[in-house]
Amino acid sequence: MTARTVARIQAYSPDQERDDHGRFADEGKGGDDATFKLCAALTRGFTLSDDEAFDVLREWNAACQPPWEESELEGKIANGRAYGSCTIG
Repeated sequence: MTARTVARIQAYSPDQERDDHGRFADEGKGGDDATFKLCAALTRGFTLSDDEAFDVLREWNAACQPPWEESELEGKIANGRAYGSCTIG
């Protein structure tokens, strides 16, 4: 992943997307949808591989309540790639 891609991803996920507690995805508050949209953007919009998307999501996941299990994130990545509405590339 290039430095330019990393900067674009960071610009895509600004802090204003965090909730009042500094988290990105809270259970029962649309966290599933937020995670799916990010996975779709990473895999389709930024054309990251699954492994690259997972690397980005590791840090992001720490700000989720509760954090997603690795297997759940893998499923979100696969679903984001398959069913996301982001334009590829």
